[in-house]
Amino acid sequence: IRPKSMEDALQIAQTLIAHCTIILNLEGLDLDVSQRIFDFASGACCAARGQLDKISNYIFVLTPHDVEISGEFQEILTGAFDQNLDPDSDDL
Repeated sequence: IRPKSMEDALQIAQTLIAHCTIILNLEGLDLDVSQRIFDFASGACCAARGQLDKISNYIFVLTPHDVEISGEFQEILTGAFDQNLDPDSDDL
């Protein structure tokens, strides 16, 4: 979910209630608006007994209480799990 304003915040709570995982991207938002949306998302996650994990300064993963994410987010972001796409290579 990439909200553009506070009016988009309700989608976060509705998605958590539907037991779906959310990647919340607050990049490019006004700092005050992004803080309000983050606070709302954090409260919704807490009310749903979910988990909130920070990926970067402006990107977060919110999971319902019955979902567990494994692995290291920073490794995923830096491409540690990217496949070698060289067609001449035998390493795939």
